[in-house]
Amino acid sequence: MDVLMIYVPCPTQTVAMQIVKTLLESRLAGCGNIYPSKSMYQWQGKMETEDEWVVVIKTLPECYTIAVEKITNLHPYEVPAILDWKVGVNPAYYDWLKAQIAL
Repeated sequence: MDVLMIYVPCPTQTVAMQIVKTLLESRLAGCGNIYPSKSMYQWQGKMETEDEWVVVIKTLPECYTIAVEKITNLHPYEVPAILDWKVGVNPAYYDWLKAQIAL
């Protein structure tokens, strides 16, 4: 019973909410959490520090390709970070999540 978590930093809360809303309305995810974040990274030879909003999406592995396509289309970054990992979950949560997703 694996669940896929997708982690996506976004430039604004509005972008983060649009990504989550789109995936929920498309029935590609059961839940999305949005957190404020401070990011530091190198970009084109310069150290950058930005306020961002991190989205953590809970979905099933078979939704990954379509979910990433939708995220990429909505995301304004030239190179958005879209990271994923599989996690085990309790049976009741897995059943709930699976009921939220329509493939």
